[in-house]
Amino acid sequence: MTSRTQIIYLSFYLFIYNLFLLFYAEEPKVLTKPISQRTKEGSTVFINLQVEGFPPPQFQWYKNGYTMDGVTGQSLIMDNVNQTHSGTYSCEVQNIAGGLIWLEATIVVYP
Repeated sequence: MTSRTQIIYLSFYLFIYNLFLLFYAEEPKVLTKPISQRTKEGSTVFINLQVEGFPPPQFQWYKNGYTMDGVTGQSLIMDNVNQTHSGTYSCEVQNIAGGLIWLEATIVVYP
C-alpha cells in the first residue's frame, strides 16, 4: 500500500468518524455534583463527579479560580491535607458536543 493510498484511507476514516460524532455526540450531563466538605488536617479529601456524555467529557480542576496544572481527572483526591488546602474547588467539564459545565465545592480544613 502506497503512502498516497494510506492518506486516502485515513482521510476517509476521519470523515466517517467526524460524521458519526456529528450525529451521536451528547453534551455532558451531571449525575452527581461535588459536595462541600469540612475536614481535619492530615485527612484525605475526595471530590468525585459523575458525568456522562459522548464522547467522554474532559475535566479541568481549579482552586480559587486558578488552574490546577495536570489535574484533569473525574475525581480530585488530596492526601494529608492542611489548612492551605482550604478553598473553592471547581471543575470545568466539556466535550466536542459542547456543554461547558462549571461545578464547585468548598473545602475547609481545620486543625
